Amino acid sequence: MLEIKHGVVLSLRQLKRKLALMRLFRRKYYSDIEDVAMFIQRQQETSGQLHGYRWMHLKCIRNGLTVQKEIVRILLKILDPIGGVPNSVRSDMGTENSYLAEMQTFLRRHRDEDQGKAFLYGTSQHNQRIESWWGVLRRENSEFWISFFQQLKIDGYFSGDFIDKNLLQFCFMHLIKSELQEVKDIWNSHRIRPSNRGFSGRPVVLYDLPQIRGTEDFLCHVDNREILACVEECVFPEEICDTDVYNLASVYMFENHLQMPNDAYEAANFYERLRMFFRENLFAN
Repeated sequence: MLEIKHGVVLSLRQLKRKLALMRLFRRKYYSDIEDVAMFIQRQQETSGQLHGYRWMHLKCIRNGLTVQKEIVRILLKILDPIGGVPNSVRSDMGTENSYLAEMQTFLRRHRDEDQGKAFLYGTSQHNQRIESWWGVLRRENSEFWISFFQQLKIDGYFSGDFIDKNLLQFCFMHLIKSELQEVKDIWNSHRIRPSNRGFSGRPVVLYDLPQIRGTEDFLCHVDNREILACVEECVFPEEICDTDVYNLASVYMFENHLQMPNDAYEAANFYERLRMFFRENLFAN
């Protein structure tokens, strides 16, 4: 039909690739509102709580949910009623923390004098609990991935170029995020033994229900419009990797009936196969 009416000759494979790159898809009916609400709530339990409704809308679309932006905005307002910030935040002098300091100071600009400073700088070495936590994270999660990717490089499957870096992100990022979430959940649920230096119990309970230990909730409520103003100043990655690599990898997956892997070793085979497809099609003489 394209050849007859427009003089354009394309194979089915080329046509699918071009449509995917242009993000052209057949019109879909809107997803059930309950499915959308459940998805947003799951995202709110992880890093999704840090993002605005535009990011969440994009996340819904990428997970097969068809929904209007306004519906996502309304659901976020209903499902995320916290609307507050800590009374005080302390961090080291990292670059990203300068933005955190500016936002925290802005949101707490109307605080009472007896509430202390909104933001404090200090060296990370002075916080032994955080330094200890980095050791736990490395033992329970990071050490495996460091060794795994080093072996991948030794075996000749990673050159450090643009394609390899983005394919690694495409193939492994969802697994790494899932494991980090699992480590976080386990840590937040472990039991802190009684001592003279602080409270005992489980971190998640101490955080969500401070009143059961006779302390107070230090959340300071602020106007949601001010929080949204801060969110608009932030930049969130829209893809797990470069957009063109993401789209082209998705086309290769569709054409070859591939599924996203469920563990590191499946992901390694998946990565090697996608890498072969990319190099055969993009670097062929």
